[in-house]
Amino acid sequence: MQKRYILWLGIFIVIALGLLAWPSLRIYLPHSNSAANGQLLPCPNLTQQCGDAVTQIRFSSIPQPLRPFQLQILHAGAKSVTVEMNMADMPMGLNRYHLLAQGDLWFADMALPACVQGRSDWVMTIWIEDASGKSVKSVHFQAQSK
Repeated sequence: MQKRYILWLGIFIVIALGLLAWPSLRIYLPHSNSAANGQLLPCPNLTQQCGDAVTQIRFSSIPQPLRPFQLQILHAGAKSVTVEMNMADMPMGLNRYHLLAQGDLWFADMALPACVQGRSDWVMTIWIEDASGKSVKSVHFQAQSK
C-alpha cells in the first residue's frame, strides 16, 4: 500500500514539475509548422537585398554549412525578429536566432549546421512582431556546398 502511494506521489510530482516548467521550455521547442502558411519571400540572389515591399533580406555571403555569415533583415517598425533554419521537410534541431536591432535593421551572425545526408535545400522561417501583430515569412534557398 505504501509503495503504491509513493509511486502515485512521484508521478504527481513529475507531472506538476513538467507543467510548471512548460512555459520556460517552450522557447526551446520548434515553432509550429506555420512556415507552410507563411508568406514566401522571393529571394533569387541571397547576397543582394531581396524580399517584398515590407521585409528586405540580405546575407553577407551565400551560406555554407559550418561557415559563419551575417543575416540582415530590414523591417520598419519591427519589435522582434526571430529566424529558424531547417532543411525542407527535415527539422535541424535548435537552430533559432533572435536577431538584434539597430534601428529598423535586424541582424545576427549565424552558421548552418551540416547535413549528414549532404542536402543543401534550406527553408528560413522568419517570425516578425510589429505594431500590426505577428507575421510569418519564409525564404527557400540552396546552400553552397563546401
